[in-house]
Amino acid sequence: MKQMFENKKKLYLLTLLIVFLLSIILRFIPRNIGDILSYIIFPIFFLTFTLFYTKYKKVNYYIPIILTFIYLIIGYIFIQPLMSSLKVIISYLFSVVPLLIIKYVYKYRNKKLEIEKEKNISLEKKKVIAAFLPIVTVIFLEFYYSICTFDIARIPITFIPMIIGIIITYAFYYLLLLIFRKTGRANITLAILLFIIFIINEGRIYYTSDTLLLTDVLFLQNAGEVAAFADVTFFNCINFLLFPTILMIIIFIYEFKIAKKTNIKITNMKNLFIEAGVSIVLLVTLLLPIEPLNKFIINNGFNIKDGKDLAITASNTRYFYRFGVVPGLYSKLIESRRFTPDNYDEKELTNILDSTEKNSGTWKKPNIIVVFSESFWDVSKLEKIKFDKAVTPNFNKLKEEQKAIEMISPSYGGISSNVEFEILTGGSLNYFTKGYTPYMQLFHKGSENNPSIIQELKNNGYKTKVLNSSSASMFNCDYIYDFYGIDERNHLYDEIDLGGKYVTDEYLTDKMIEYFNNKPKGEKIFYFMITMGGHMPYYEGRYDKYDVNIVESPYEKDINEVVHSYAEGIYLADKELGRIYDYINTLDEDTIVVFFGDHLPHLSTPDGKDALFKTGYLDDDYSLESVYKQYNTTALILSNYDLGNDETKYLSPDLLMTYILNNMDIELSPFYRWLYTTKDVLPSSNYVVSQDNSGKIYYTLGLKDQMKEIYDLREKIQYLLFK
Repeated sequence: MKQMFENKKKLYLLTLLIVFLLSIILRFIPRNIGDILSYIIFPIFFLTFTLFYTKYKKVNYYIPIILTFIYLIIGYIFIQPLMSSLKVIISYLFSVVPLLIIKYVYKYRNKKLEIEKEKNISLEKKKVIAAFLPIVTVIFLEFYYSICTFDIARIPITFIPMIIGIIITYAFYYLLLLIFRKTGRANITLAILLFIIFIINEGRIYYTSDTLLLTDVLFLQNAGEVAAFADVTFFNCINFLLFPTILMIIIFIYEFKIAKKTNIKITNMKNLFIEAGVSIVLLVTLLLPIEPLNKFIINNGFNIKDGKDLAITASNTRYFYRFGVVPGLYSKLIESRRFTPDNYDEKELTNILDSTEKNSGTWKKPNIIVVFSESFWDVSKLEKIKFDKAVTPNFNKLKEEQKAIEMISPSYGGISSNVEFEILTGGSLNYFTKGYTPYMQLFHKGSENNPSIIQELKNNGYKTKVLNSSSASMFNCDYIYDFYGIDERNHLYDEIDLGGKYVTDEYLTDKMIEYFNNKPKGEKIFYFMITMGGHMPYYEGRYDKYDVNIVESPYEKDINEVVHSYAEGIYLADKELGRIYDYINTLDEDTIVVFFGDHLPHLSTPDGKDALFKTGYLDDDYSLESVYKQYNTTALILSNYDLGNDETKYLSPDLLMTYILNNMDIELSPFYRWLYTTKDVLPSSNYVVSQDNSGKIYYTLGLKDQMKEIYDLREKIQYLLFK
């Protein structure tokens, strides 16, 4: 036995073989038994290995720890379904803790423990170790991301993204090396900066179910407003990240010791300037909008259209899981750039638009009230949770009596401005990367002639008004309203100080009624209301008094409290829907109300998980049916006069107002006339899922034939018109 531990090659090979065989055995025994055994076998093995190593070998504390980590990675690869992050951590601690105990016992009992004398590390070895530390840092952080987000430890390995991640990591490393001229400081600084980015990324996921994007820097101007609704659950977020973060800090302390021990002071400035220069050239080349290079990287390295995973666009967390966080951040940045579509012919597209005939509208020329109800969704779809009364009685009643449209939203859990963009322009988020925000990235000087529903209505004599619960700066909305040409807007978060809270939906209804009671008779108005009653955060103490209560649920307290809080907000929003409908029926002018929820809520529980996934309403595998449910909201078109019969049942937000305007007796531009014709082939679609007129659903990446042709043609026309 002693000889075995003194022969490093035999020791490593034997332990590696044991781990490999254990992994294979556990993989092929029944899942429930293997799950239990994996909690026992690996910790016992690593504990035994550590104790024998300290007994038969002059103690080097680093070796058992490093080997344990390597073997755990191997074990994870072969028993991925069984090896959760908790098991990895438990097994790892069973290797580390005994070493700490041994050290403590010998130290405080004054017994000598023969420790291997630290040999001077050669300069060549120092160079090798220092050069590899940036990669080690990224590997640990990828484990951190996958553990926090998916409860498993995993390193994404995809060739081109991996190479890009390495290039970016080392480019910044050499720039830091140019600043500090010491490898130790450069490695430590790089690790700290990356760790901060990864922590912010996890915080973003906790609150929005979406990843950090480099373009999120655009939201810094709204940091105060965002913090106001996030602060209540801030400690839950800290608790969610606490254990993995502490573990990473421990690992980094160990890595920093190595960085200091292998520190090299750079004296050859010529070589350093060359390395830093090459780094700058590589970074600039990767970051500049060079369309051929960008297209090559996207199409060959981050090819999500290869058909291997049709649901890859369902979640940026899933995207980062496949390609890695650093490459993912980079790819999402270059994907947000607009590339000329294949086979783009401007003259041909213009001819298609100009040749589209006008639809014969029969809805006359009504006033239009749009109620953009934040996160409104029928919570009764969580069938196992029972309430003491109907949460959305008015919505359910009007859905049967009036016109209901099933929609596919471009958003889930947040970024409401993307839905607003589709509603007010007819543009589709399908042709931007997931995470792109047109209100903050598309519009600039030169966008004045972009199509908008507002301009169509103004050209037909309508006055336009926005009543917004949020601030003027959120999503740059007031700046965008200048492009649209909206006549009047009120941003109530700025006008009414409620200590960081938003006005109630009731207040917006009151203001709308006041406006209509005082508007000149015969004036045609487009009145756009943006409510925030259904906005996060959702927690039990949000309301002093609840009008609706849960009476039956099989779920844990955390889920019930979050759902209860959300349900109360939706109950109050539904109450205002009833008031609005009753009010328009007192008017003697033709009036339409368009009411819809922009997206489903992100019902974040204190442990950072989404209640819609925890209850099983949505599944983590992003099956086609689950993806559809994740993005499906319902719009109501209500009126105080007869709109006649119409078979339209499915639309996405980009076609909702286009559908209404084409059924009115007004003149429209060629784009909106043509856009209306697409609803016969592809009425409803987002990045992930599409629906035809019969209600059949498809993965958008898998569209074929005429649906694919219309999808691609829309991309070209959008590129032509939206500057």
